[in-house]
Amino acid sequence: MTLDERIGENLRIARAAAGLSSLEAAQLLGETEFNLKQLETGTRRASANLLARAAQAFQVEIRWFFDQSNPPTSKHSMSPSQDETDAASITLLESLRANKTLAQLCEALRESEYAGQKDSKVA
Repeated sequence: MTLDERIGENLRIARAAAGLSSLEAAQLLGETEFNLKQLETGTRRASANLLARAAQAFQVEIRWFFDQSNPPTSKHSMSPSQDETDAASITLLESLRANKTLAQLCEALRESEYAGQKDSKVA
């Protein structure tokens, strides 16, 4: 699998995890649906600018598009099917998104507790 194909696959997985149709995602990214499909299949190379917009729109880090640690499985192997792999990736992205939200909430609580302690010491 080429890097363009891997980026395209991860782009498709991130779009699906964000719950967007290809048309909705294309509009968010300022692309046509046809161009997005070409990007997702790796027949068209994604620019850094487009990947930055996609990372923001799909709430993933830009480096996630380049992740090759979980390569797709061959259709002839006994490994999970592509649909199972995609489902696992979507679950992982949703979990990361929830953890990011949880981390932001914890940080806000910590800051509010710190602010409360600071105020009580002054009084």
